[in-house]
Amino acid sequence: MTVYSAILGFGQVQLSWPRLYFATFRLRTAKAIHIFVILSMITTQFGFAVEAASVSASPSKEITVNTTEASISPDSAPEPKPYQVLVEQTTACPTTSNLVVVSGETCSLSAGTHTYDSITVQTGGTILLEGDSSTNTGVTLNVDSLTVESGGLFSADGLGYPGGYYAGEGLGGGQGPYSTLGYARGSGGGYGGRGGDGSQDFTVFPGGTTYGDLKAPLDLGSGAGGGLAVTTRFNGGNGGGAMRLIANISVNIDGEISADGSIGPGRIQYGVHCGGGGGSGGSIWITAPSITGSGSITADGGLSQYAGGGGGGRILVETESLDTSIQFSYIGGTGGHHGEPGTLYLGDVDPDQSTVEVDPDTVPTNGSSLGTIRVTLKNEQEVPLQV
Repeated sequence: MTVYSAILGFGQVQLSWPRLYFATFRLRTAKAIHIFVILSMITTQFGFAVEAASVSASPSKEITVNTTEASISPDSAPEPKPYQVLVEQTTACPTTSNLVVVSGETCSLSAGTHTYDSITVQTGGTILLEGDSSTNTGVTLNVDSLTVESGGLFSADGLGYPGGYYAGEGLGGGQGPYSTLGYARGSGGGYGGRGGDGSQDFTVFPGGTTYGDLKAPLDLGSGAGGGLAVTTRFNGGNGGGAMRLIANISVNIDGEISADGSIGPGRIQYGVHCGGGGGSGGSIWITAPSITGSGSITADGGLSQYAGGGGGGRILVETESLDTSIQFSYIGGTGGHHGEPGTLYLGDVDPDQSTVEVDPDTVPTNGSSLGTIRVTLKNEQEVPLQV
C-alpha cells in the first residue's frame, strides 16, 4: 500500500487578528482518498502559528478546512457541553448483551475492553467512556452493532490526562505558572495538534507537543497547564479520552461521538487576562463494515477563556461504506493563542484513479497581494513524486 501526502506551504503570511481563513480541497477518486494538508500561518503581532489538519475525503466529497477559529469574547466564558459531568456521579453501564441507554440516563464504561451484542443510545441518553491516565488507555468496545440516536451522546470528553496547575499530565501536557503569585496563562495540551502557547510575565510557556500515530490513534489526550490571577489558581482543562470501536455489522450515528478536551477556566483580574489552558482532543478509532447516519464525530481541543487552546485530537475511520452526511471535527481550541487542528484519516489513496484539485490556488499574504499555494505529493518515505 502506498500512501501519498499533499503539503501546502504558504511561507510567511501576515494577517490581522482575529481573521478567518478557509482553504477548500476537492478530492475526486474512484476509492476513498487521503491527503495530509499542512497549512502554515504566522501572525507577527501575536506570534501565533497553526500547522493544520490532516484531511481526508470520500469520493467527490468537498471538505472545507477552517485554519483558524475566531477568538472567544473576553467578556463571556464558553459554556461546557451538558454531558461534561463527573464520572463519579454516574453508574457503570449494565453488562447485559444488549445495552440500551434511554433518555435521561447516563452510564459509564471503565477503561479496558468491553463486549456487547448491541448498544443503543437513545435520544437524551449518554454513555461516558473513561480513561486510565496511569496506563494511557481508554475504552475498547467490541460490538455487533452500535446506534447513537439523534440527541444521544457517546462521549469521552475530558476523560483523558488531567490538567494541572504547574503542568498538565500526558505526553503533550501544557505548562503552567512557575509561582503562586502574579498573573499567568497556561499553555494548552497537545496531541494530534500542538497546544496554544501560554505565558507569565515575559516567559512564554510553549503549547503541548504532538505525539501518537494518525493510523493507530489509541492515546489519551493531554491536560493543560494552569493559570494564576494574583493568588487565585486555575487548573488547566483535561484531555479527551480514547475509544476503539469495533463493530462486526454496522454503526449508525445520528447523535454525537466525541472525545473533546475540556475547557480551561479563567477570568480578567485588574484588566489582565488570566486562566488555564484547554485540554487536547483525544482519540476515536472506528472499524465497521458500514457507518451510516447524519451525526458527528469530534475530537476537538478544549477552549480556553484567556490562555492557550488545546490541540485537536486524532480520528481514524476504517469502513467500506461511509455516509457522507456524517460531520467530522478535530479543530484546535480557541483562546489567547489557539491550539492547532488534529488529524483525520479515512482511507488509502489509489494514485492511478485519483486527482487533487486545490481551490483557491492563491491566498492573501499581506492583506492585499496574493501568494501562490505550492502542492507537493510525497510517498510514505517523504520522497517527492514525479507527477
